[in-house]
Amino acid sequence: MSPGAFALWLPRSPTAAALAATHGLGNALGFALCSLLAWRRAATPSKETASWPV
Repeated sequence: MSPGAFALWLPRSPTAAALAATHGLGNALGFALCSLLAWRRAATPSKETASWPV
């Protein structure tokens, strides 16, 4: 398979700046999603700690 076979569906080859921008956006969204999920899990009391007297 030729190296340009994957580029047939693209109107033009993406530039390094476009690749960096989309990669940065993906990293930011992934980091934010994982952070929010971890924060939600940390804020929810577990069954073991909920039964202890305070």
